[in-house]
Amino acid sequence: MSDARSRIFARIASGRGQALPSPEAIAAERAGLVPDASATQPTFTEQDTLARFEAMATSERLTATVAHIASLEDVPAAVAAYLAAKGLPAEAAIAPVLAELDWSGVNASTAITPNQPVAVTLAEGGVAETGSLIFRSGPETPMLHNFLGLHHVAVVRKDGIGRYLESVFGPDAPALPRIMSLVTGTSGTADIEAVNIRGAHGPRYLHILMVAE
Repeated sequence: MSDARSRIFARIASGRGQALPSPEAIAAERAGLVPDASATQPTFTEQDTLARFEAMATSERLTATVAHIASLEDVPAAVAAYLAAKGLPAEAAIAPVLAELDWSGVNASTAITPNQPVAVTLAEGGVAETGSLIFRSGPETPMLHNFLGLHHVAVVRKDGIGRYLESVFGPDAPALPRIMSLVTGTSGTADIEAVNIRGAHGPRYLHILMVAE
C-alpha cells in the first residue's frame, strides 16, 4: 500500500474512533451479506458456454457476426477475408499486441485515426451470459482501437470465455487495470424518436474471431 493511501486510511480510522476492519473481516462480512451468485444467475443449461456466447453475440439486439479460426496466426487472413466480403480496402488499424503477426495481405498499422474504417483488437475474454467482450487497457491493448473504427474486428480466445461475469472476475482474476471495458455488441441508441441507430457512439459493425487455441 502506498504511503499516501496509508495516510488516508489512517485518517479515516482516526475519524471513526476505531481501527479499520482487516481485509479478512471485510471478506467475511461480505460473504454473509451477498448471496451465492448461482442464486441469481440465469440458467441456460441447453447451451454450452461457447454456444451461448455466440448466440448472444449474434442476436438481433447485439448484431455481431462471428467466425472461427484455429490460431492467432490465422487472424490476418481472417481479417483480409472480412475486408473483401465487405468490399473494404485491405487496410486496418491493429492493436500493438497483434503487430508481430504476418500482415502481408493487409496494410496494417498500429496508428489509429478518428475516422478509422477498420480496427482489429484482442479481447482478454468474454462472457457467455451476455455475449460481452472484455478489454483490458495497456500499452499493447490501447482503448481507442475498441471504439474508433466503423468496423471493429475483435479477436478472442475460446478458453477466455466464461459462462458468467462472476466466473471471469472471480477471486483469482488478475488485478484490475486502469481501464477495463465490457463491449456488448455494436454501438447503438434509440434516444431520438425511439429509432435504434447503430454506430451512434462507437463501431457500427462488430465481427468476432473466435480462436480455438
